[in-house]
Amino acid sequence: MKDPRRVASGRIGALKLHGTYDSRAIASVARDGILAKFRAEAAAVASARGEEVSPEELDRRARYLRRSHMALMAYERERDRRKARAEKSTAIVSTSTAVEEVYAGAESTDLPTAV
Repeated sequence: MKDPRRVASGRIGALKLHGTYDSRAIASVARDGILAKFRAEAAAVASARGEEVSPEELDRRARYLRRSHMALMAYERERDRRKARAEKSTAIVSTSTAVEEVYAGAESTDLPTAV
């Protein structure tokens, strides 16, 4: 569970940052860095294959590698969420089964009642 104070603090900081500076300029540094990483990966693969690749082709391949990376992260995030939901569901079923076992065979007058 996220700490509401940290969430609010982060939101206030982000709003102040984007109200003070150009968001595109701030993000361009990160965007250029990650594209450089994927450009280097594309160049290494091309070099290993003995291919001569133009800078435009490296950029194109780098963009596809970035898209692949983002799609993989989204897939893994959804897989993990699905797994967590299944585990939570199993835990709820286990708890309710345990409660039923505790009260199995008890007379109806022995069971707790809602007030």
